Amino acid sequence: GAGGSREEVEDDLRVRIQGKDDNDQLGTALAVGDSTGDGIVELYIGAPNADGPSNARPNGGEVVALPGLAGRSGTIDLNAAVTAVYLIYGRDTGDYFGWSLAAGSVVAAGSSPELIAGAPVANGPGNGGPGTSGEAYALNLTPFAGFSVDLNGALFPFYAVITAYGVDASDLLGQSVGRVDLNGDGFDDRGFLPLDHAAH
Repeated sequence: GAGGSREEVEDDLRVRIQGKDDNDQLGTALAVGDSTGDGIVELYIGAPNADGPSNARPNGGEVVALPGLAGRSGTIDLNAAVTAVYLIYGRDTGDYFGWSLAAGSVVAAGSSPELIAGAPVANGPGNGGPGTSGEAYALNLTPFAGFSVDLNGALFPFYAVITAYGVDASDLLGQSVGRVDLNGDGFDDRGFLPLDHAAH
């Protein structure tokens, strides 16, 4: 995006994470968990105003993944050539992917860990749904640990375990996502909420 200054996220005043571009809105959402199944806890940071690969997808949104921050200090500048930093790019222009995030353990016996992410301004299947109905994804990143992921492309079905679509225009599904064990079975359940969740 354009305008404003590069955002920063600080982890307990030990690590400062400086965003790539003005107005990316880095830090809109934060989640912590091992969503790749490699035994290393990642910090996920949403930048929903970011513009995708080579800034060619305006406001498509991005999620920054930073594994193994424990014990690190100093400044991480996402514009520098930093190892152990990878990105997840939203599918389409104007989706605002990364507005909300939730990371954690597996959701069922034998399943892979997931990252849940919202894209509340997305427009449904094939961009043919109601305007700004919103989308949310449960993403399996296990085979792609340590690599950047672009959700726009033929591999999307391999990343997305579940894709949830809003029903009506301006639902903004994915403005809030979460994980909590609702039924007491010892596994997290997924939650995707529209803006006016009381009406649904």
